[in-house]
Amino acid sequence: MKPEMADPVNRKIYERSYAYFSKDLKNVERDWNKVTKYGKRLCVLPDDFKPNYTNEFLQWPLQGESLDPIGDQKKMAVLQKEVAATGGFKRLVV
Repeated sequence: MKPEMADPVNRKIYERSYAYFSKDLKNVERDWNKVTKYGKRLCVLPDDFKPNYTNEFLQWPLQGESLDPIGDQKKMAVLQKEVAATGGFKRLVV
């Protein structure tokens, strides 16, 4: 879409962030709460901002919540080291 972004740095950024994109596009409340707090800390969201993220328009089956979020974070750290070393587009196996 944007040829000016087709460079090695942007490819690495995309490769390393790919694992964080959900397959089903579901908003996860825990993650969006972090995003909202970060936006408030950066002063790009007002202190009284109430998040309004929703999954109501997704009409396909959604994956369940993680049973072990801390374990998943540890696995993600290992995956990120692998992607940093070898490149590629990888996700955690759920």
